[in-house]
Amino acid sequence: MHPRLLRSVFSSLALSCLCAAAGAQQSPLRITPGQFRSLAWLEGRWRGQAGGGRAFYEAYAFVNDSTLASRTYPDSTFATPSDSSEIRLRGTELVSQSGKKRWVAAALDTAHVRFAPVAGARNTFTWRRKSADVWVATLRWPAKFGRRTRTLVYRMERVAQPATRSP
Repeated sequence: MHPRLLRSVFSSLALSCLCAAAGAQQSPLRITPGQFRSLAWLEGRWRGQAGGGRAFYEAYAFVNDSTLASRTYPDSTFATPSDSSEIRLRGTELVSQSGKKRWVAAALDTAHVRFAPVAGARNTFTWRRKSADVWVATLRWPAKFGRRTRTLVYRMERVAQPATRSP
């Protein structure tokens, strides 16, 4: 094929891909305070494990009407967190942030939430409620040169709160 014709075909193909990608972009998901409160099933303490891997522990608690705090713990004492993040409703946007990594809600209903990367992260993650005491976290990283798409699935089981002692 003649170099000039090859460049023309390549340019047309590239432009078509760009236009298709631009047309496929979704408008941001608009979340109401009521929809945000539908994440209440996450509140509490959880034990996570992936396919025979080492257990980890997380706790979720609403800080106020627009912030859900998450803490990760290395053991079942829930004494000293090893990591933290927040899910915040700001205006109509639901954002999950951990350090410099940030995701935005791409789907939300009463039984699941899916986040897509916005800054500092490449993976998506979905939390799907299975029952009052079980939910599943699915993390997906896109393929990149030399690597396949990677998926991790964690089963989260509710950990009973310690009983309070009465005087």
